[in-house]
Amino acid sequence: MTRKHLAICLLAMMVWLLIGCEVPAPGTPLPTITPLPTATPTVTSTATATVPPTATLEPRKPSPEPTATPLPPTDTPAPTATATPDYTKLWPAPPAAFSDYAEAILAYLNESPVHIVRLRAMLGDWRAITDRLGGIQEADVDSDGAPEWIVTIADPAPLTLTVPGEMLILDRTGNTYQIIYRVSAEMASLPENLAVIATQDVNADGRIELAYTTTTCGAHTCLTAARVLAWDGAAFQPLTVDQIELAYGEVSFENRDGDPALELLMHGGVVGSVGAGPQRARTDVYDWNGSRYELEETLYDASDFLYFKVLDANAAFTIGDYTRAIALYQEAIDNQELRAWRDWDSEGQKEKDDLRAFARYRLMVVYVLVNDLPNAEAVAIQMQDEQPDHVYTQVSQIFLDYYVKMGTVPAACRAVTAFAFENPEAAAVLADYGYANPSFTPEEVCPIGLNR
Repeated sequence: MTRKHLAICLLAMMVWLLIGCEVPAPGTPLPTITPLPTATPTVTSTATATVPPTATLEPRKPSPEPTATPLPPTDTPAPTATATPDYTKLWPAPPAAFSDYAEAILAYLNESPVHIVRLRAMLGDWRAITDRLGGIQEADVDSDGAPEWIVTIADPAPLTLTVPGEMLILDRTGNTYQIIYRVSAEMASLPENLAVIATQDVNADGRIELAYTTTTCGAHTCLTAARVLAWDGAAFQPLTVDQIELAYGEVSFENRDGDPALELLMHGGVVGSVGAGPQRARTDVYDWNGSRYELEETLYDASDFLYFKVLDANAAFTIGDYTRAIALYQEAIDNQELRAWRDWDSEGQKEKDDLRAFARYRLMVVYVLVNDLPNAEAVAIQMQDEQPDHVYTQVSQIFLDYYVKMGTVPAACRAVTAFAFENPEAAAVLADYGYANPSFTPEEVCPIGLNR
């Protein structure tokens, strides 16, 4: 079977399958296919074939991609802009001069009473109230049953540590505001960094008082002054004297003694200058005496300077608290942890020797004052053993000799004072500790009975 016959058979079988005919069973002879006659070509002449020219195929150019036709734009509404409030229409611009602020504030409030709710925002916009300075408080400081507005403002111009300021107390009658009290440069000396510290009944009189502070700074130190005002029915009156001030003072009110009135406490006192000498902070306690606040006591912070231990002993000696004086003088002698102020050079050891010699001398005097002569003599012997050449060893011996001879402490003190005037090194032991500390004179070496 030729390939042509096989192809015809396969084509026939595919046709039978497509028309649903059954395929003959195996062994059934296939129909005989008569082959077509083969044509025999007759060559009549020999001719040379002309080869047509070969066509040059040019590379197919890529078809351009169809361009997408954009859809028509959708009408999206533009976002609505949020309008920024124009605060300049809510209040006036600040005056050019800070001295005119008070009158401008008063005029603004009296244009309409509702302006009071915008006052804080206006003063903030003017930069007269900041996070550091200025503020507004409400309190019934004139006892009329309605609160007043206490406004403190600061000059926005200076960029300094302390800033000039003013305090206004605003009272409203009907629809009219008035300034019933004002602290300004015309009324007080440099009212800088004004701050209200209390609006409460501090003296237990059933009415609200106003306490405020001002701070002024010099070349190296800032002083804080405290004042308390009370309404007397017609005007505000001061309940403090001008001397209530302290370097870098912090003011508070406390009830320390249990009576109805509060005490005014001011803590601070450290001067920012090397020339001030050794320092320690203190608390000045002012008590209410029925008409004003006056200094009751001064409490010093703890210090590890030997000098201050001797000063505390001297204070107890001066007021006659001899038990405390003995304890403090003894601590000054024995406590080796107490340090000298001049511990940066060789003067430090001399300072310790001088202060301990003075403490021994005063301890001897106190023992005499409490009629304990054996202990007084023991201290004098100790001085002879440990500091035989010190000036206060001589002073101690003079005191004991005259006391035994004359029988009185004032007589012994007069002899010591005469020696101190002749020997300035005796007073110099405590005299040169900077301008922030007390001086010391020959009369103070043995001050008992010198005025008799």
